[in-house]
Amino acid sequence: MAYVNRLKDTKLTCGKTLLELTAYNGIALWWFADVAFYYYLFDRKYAGSGREAGLRHKIETNRFFMALVRRIYYIGDYLLAVIAYLILLRFNRIKQVRSLGPEDKVILITGEDIEWRTFYTGDRVEPVLSDQFFHTIIHKFNESGKYRIVSTFPLKCPYIPSIRVTISKCKHWDVLHIPFNLFFRRRIGGERNEAKHHFRKVWELLKDDGTLAELLELPEDPDRGTRKKLKNYFAYDRPEHVFAEFAKFISMAGAMLESIRPVVIVIEDEYSVFERALIVAAKKRNIPCVAIQHGVIHELHKGYLYQSGEISPDISAKSPFVPIADVTAVYGQYHKDLLTRVGGYPEDAVVVTGQPRYDRMIDLDRESVRSKLIEEWHLDPSKKIVLWTTQCHGISDAENKLNFHAVFDSISVIGDVQLIIKQHPGEPERYDTMIREHLEGYSLDAHIVAKDADTLGLLAVSDLVLVLNSTTGLEAVALQRPLIVMNFGGQPDIGDYVQEGVACGVYRPEDLKPTIEQLLRDDTRLARNREAFIRKYLYRIDGGAAERVVALIEECMEAKGVRAARWQRA
Repeated sequence: MAYVNRLKDTKLTCGKTLLELTAYNGIALWWFADVAFYYYLFDRKYAGSGREAGLRHKIETNRFFMALVRRIYYIGDYLLAVIAYLILLRFNRIKQVRSLGPEDKVILITGEDIEWRTFYTGDRVEPVLSDQFFHTIIHKFNESGKYRIVSTFPLKCPYIPSIRVTISKCKHWDVLHIPFNLFFRRRIGGERNEAKHHFRKVWELLKDDGTLAELLELPEDPDRGTRKKLKNYFAYDRPEHVFAEFAKFISMAGAMLESIRPVVIVIEDEYSVFERALIVAAKKRNIPCVAIQHGVIHELHKGYLYQSGEISPDISAKSPFVPIADVTAVYGQYHKDLLTRVGGYPEDAVVVTGQPRYDRMIDLDRESVRSKLIEEWHLDPSKKIVLWTTQCHGISDAENKLNFHAVFDSISVIGDVQLIIKQHPGEPERYDTMIREHLEGYSLDAHIVAKDADTLGLLAVSDLVLVLNSTTGLEAVALQRPLIVMNFGGQPDIGDYVQEGVACGVYRPEDLKPTIEQLLRDDTRLARNREAFIRKYLYRIDGGAAERVVALIEECMEAKGVRAARWQRA
């Protein structure tokens, strides 16, 4: 993190910093790349060094090939816009989109593909198919009858699963879901082209800059991959998220807001490109934005922690400041203190509400729900259940293999225990294969559930949970489940589960089996620390977080209501 900050903030030979050089139409586009660039550097230590050789590499790096791929990428925007239109037309949603107006009081939410799943909620006997993140919030707003909820999210690669989710939403959801791609225009393609030429000129200024060359000379990067990555942000040699594309996203977000005219935008994952573009476009139109914490925030979280002065005191999105939401709703007091005391957020820009998604936890312990879940996943109710939520894509293959052997060795020799493996939804398919290949050598009762399976439901039926640093650790504690942090990578724990006394830390493979056995017998030592942990990190598990978030959203609307009304009348 320190290196990325030094890279963007150092005054270069040309007299400006990288942060200043990414300013475009008054917005510092560096902040759209900041998190992804950090993780690119973080992941390089796991990348193979032999990929720079061979015919495939020569073809992929040929400038004519890259130009062809880039042209296909450009055309893809038009194709995705057509697909979005046809989906909406097929399900009679186009008229609804066109009829939206100020009188509808539209609340725009970012309905991510990853959140669309089946789960149990409330006193319903059968599960519902909905957006698990926003479901309780939508329910509260619908009860009032004052607002129209509209969801949006881009069609993303891999496109087929993304299109399937969008079709499912149009078929089964009472919320109007509009693929963000619908708002791509030929004019916006031209604006992207202008931005591309602008940033290529900037790179011409930078490519021979001595200070930048020194900053990019890294002993661990002999192939100069970091320089190539940075160059592409400016020069746009390869089709990916680069500065010209960020400008396109902002223009598309502007076109969307002009069309549906929401009174407020509610965002999950506010530091990603699409969401950041919505925030910028909203601030230009004085539309309030509320972000809701969606996962663990820790002291090393690049998406949330900024240096002093990087966030404007008045939450302005103008360069050089980070575009953030007007207010961020967080799980607990710990997260507010972290963002305001360490992360650079103004005190009044962070509010503790608890997590609305966890409101349904209070219903998951019902025996009827538990029985249905056990039946659904073909589990044996007579055996103890160990749930392992993997994060294969965040660690090296060597550490993954160590984890597989440690878990499978342990479970295979403990009697009357079954293992559920719940992969992170973001894990690429190669990890599916890796897990199954390692399982083949063992005789144990193991169940690999779908990546979009109801995590809270799985936690509710489990007797013990294994994590590295996942949000599921928080959820396990909230559901009063014993927790093991399994960290064989030699790095310090990310998260305070062990330090706070709600988890046992296992740092050697040979210690996993006895720790599992001990906690399955008695977790009293962990149980006594859970209530204090919940107060600090989750505020309350009382079923009232959605009400608190809805109240916060309405308060945010009222605070900007006068100026927003002026814009809508314009």
